Amino acid sequence: MVREIRGLLSVGLTADETLPFVECLRAGNDRADVCPASLAAYRLRIAEIERRIGELSTLRDELTDLLHDAESYRPQETP
Repeated sequence: MVREIRGLLSVGLTADETLPFVECLRAGNDRADVCPASLAAYRLRIAEIERRIGELSTLRDELTDLLHDAESYRPQETP
């Protein structure tokens, strides 16, 4: 069971998010991720990662625009 939990923690689940997996093993299943609650926990974590990827992509695009603007900036000459 400790190995299962460590594996889940290593892919970014929190200790609280591992509870459905522990309960699944305690119910006598060979795997911690075959119960509906475990599958739901996977789906929730994937959705959170997708949301964060979207946020990071937006930030990257904004920074890229700022970089391009800065690189192409040419001060106006005073007559």
